[in-house]
Amino acid sequence: MPEFQLYKKRDFSSLIGDTIQFFKQSWKNYFRNFVVINGALLIVMLALYFTVFKDSFQGMYNPNLNGSWLMYNDNPFLFLLLMLLFVVVTIALTISTTAYPMVYLRLVKHSEDHNFTASTILKKIENCFGRIIMY
Repeated sequence: MPEFQLYKKRDFSSLIGDTIQFFKQSWKNYFRNFVVINGALLIVMLALYFTVFKDSFQGMYNPNLNGSWLMYNDNPFLFLLLMLLFVVVTIALTISTTAYPMVYLRLVKHSEDHNFTASTILKKIENCFGRIIMY
């Protein structure tokens, strides 16, 4: 299989074709490391979304319910704590999922071997963490 050229001028059809070629060559390593790095955050986010939105939409579809354990008036401390956790995990997941492809492609550009470990990718993300936060 021909080597993937990272930077070159592409039209739309070659962009799609080269993306498919890239994932044919390195899909296993790319997605394995993505799940290792972002898996825990994705599971926490899934649990938070389920908890918050299940309770919110349950009241919308069943108007006979008086309230829920998550309502602000009944338990403001729990509500604010859950919303703060929701925002923090959302920001962390957004930063992580945005930084991962950029760091991975930077490693592809500067390395001959395309079998990176999650620790290598995390070290590179930590090195540019200040720039990520500034952005």
